[in-house]
Amino acid sequence: MGSPLSPVVANIVLERVERSALEQLHQEGIVPIFFRRYVDDCLSSVRREQVERMLEVFNSFHPRLQFTIELEEDGQIRDNEWIRKDVIKSSKYLAERNDLIVTKADKGKLTVVMNKAEYESKMLTLVNDTETYEEIRNDPTSSTLKKINAMFDQWSQEEWIDKCTKLKLKVYNCNPPRVNIQCSEVLSSILNGIVGKTDHHIVNSFEFVGDIRQHIVTNECALFSLDVVSLFTNVPVDYAIESVRLRWGELEEHTKIPESSFIAMLELVLTSTFFMHQGRFFKQKFGLPMGSPLSPVVANIVLERVERSALEQLHQEGIVPIFFRRYVDDCLSSVRREQVERMLEVFNSFHPRLQFTIELEEDGQIRFLDTIVRREEDHLTTE
Repeated sequence: MGSPLSPVVANIVLERVERSALEQLHQEGIVPIFFRRYVDDCLSSVRREQVERMLEVFNSFHPRLQFTIELEEDGQIRDNEWIRKDVIKSSKYLAERNDLIVTKADKGKLTVVMNKAEYESKMLTLVNDTETYEEIRNDPTSSTLKKINAMFDQWSQEEWIDKCTKLKLKVYNCNPPRVNIQCSEVLSSILNGIVGKTDHHIVNSFEFVGDIRQHIVTNECALFSLDVVSLFTNVPVDYAIESVRLRWGELEEHTKIPESSFIAMLELVLTSTFFMHQGRFFKQKFGLPMGSPLSPVVANIVLERVERSALEQLHQEGIVPIFFRRYVDDCLSSVRREQVERMLEVFNSFHPRLQFTIELEEDGQIRFLDTIVRREEDHLTTE
């Protein structure tokens, strides 16, 4: 206490907790409307039924590092002077900068401030990618909402959901990118019940650090990471739907909705990927919808299938990794040096658009998630 070093160290620790917790919540389909932190004072907002789970996740990293919660009362919460000042300062700054744009990040519930010219350049590159996007004549929002709402009506009539839930889920007017946000959250909450059950899954960097130090990696073995190129826009929708069907035996324990109706809604959401840019409407022709709470969990299901099939095939060929750990599309593994190329070939053999790149260790170390993994003789350490 009293040391000038303590606040900055505490901030570093809480940044790590914050990043890991929000990543885990996003995987579970819990995406805060906003999350702001000043040292250990945090302010956030999620759906009421998700509050308890959010607190559990933040309190899961260390038994001594525990958060308490204060809920709003009568529609208000104790004013934090630092929040008010920051909001005023930020709003004034952005109002004065016509050359900046505020938008959502591609992955995660993050806000990005970027140069408007750079943003327009990136958007132009994106919409000109005719393999992934195409311009459409009319706004499909209204017709898509009718289809989604009709499915919610059926789910309520069949008593797969109650009437109160149906009323919360139905949407009658919204902007194109948010047309399927409600059903995406419903589907992702169900699908999250089956992901992360493999021995290779990483929940967060805290768990990874504790696990990786147990492995012995000799000089005959290479340390390397695998990463999928542009994950969401390269996951084939038909392959994704098939991956969900293959695991329906697990999924039916988490929902009353029958397979045919669940898959129909899933397919509708994954193929209703359109947006508006400069008054023009575009449709994403390939891959999972960018920015959707459904995409991370669907991508996880697809990659669990790839992971399982690839490791089984490699095992049949006598290639058994010392370890294999995966966080969404970020993988870390170790095999004998002469086996590395074959392992990459196998992981890249399932679909021409679903391709992994490889990064080998340099000088006995490699970056993975928010850590650096180092060799010390035959053991692994992290920082």
